[in-house]
Amino acid sequence: MSRNLCRLLSYLALAGVLAAPLLYFYDQIDKPAMKLALAAATLVWFVCGGLVRARQ
Repeated sequence: MSRNLCRLLSYLALAGVLAAPLLYFYDQIDKPAMKLALAAATLVWFVCGGLVRARQ
């Protein structure tokens, strides 16, 4: 179950990495918020993606 949860979180974080700059370019969020979202999403993406790959 935790493997599937990490996989899902990894995909959602990847979507966040892609969505944050788009929201910034459409003036929905400001630059500090975009940087924070990118940092958080990148961290979750690498950690959860690494956990899923390590358990294979």
